[in-house]
Amino acid sequence: MNQLSPVSTIMTKNVITLSTNDTLLNIKHIFDANRIHHIPIVNEGHLVGMVSKSDFEKVCVGITHGKD
Repeated sequence: MNQLSPVSTIMTKNVITLSTNDTLLNIKHIFDANRIHHIPIVNEGHLVGMVSKSDFEKVCVGITHGKD
């Protein structure tokens, strides 16, 4: 690949997103059903955050062991 190629040549165009009101269970379903490692979080069409699969898995360990 040419290093001067535009980002649009490799970017994902149909991005899966969630809103700030979605649940951790929604995140789990998306990670389980798709080969992705990050989910953008949007609020009123604006990017407000990102959830990574590794961060989600760390939180789940805390939940299953009764930790915050």
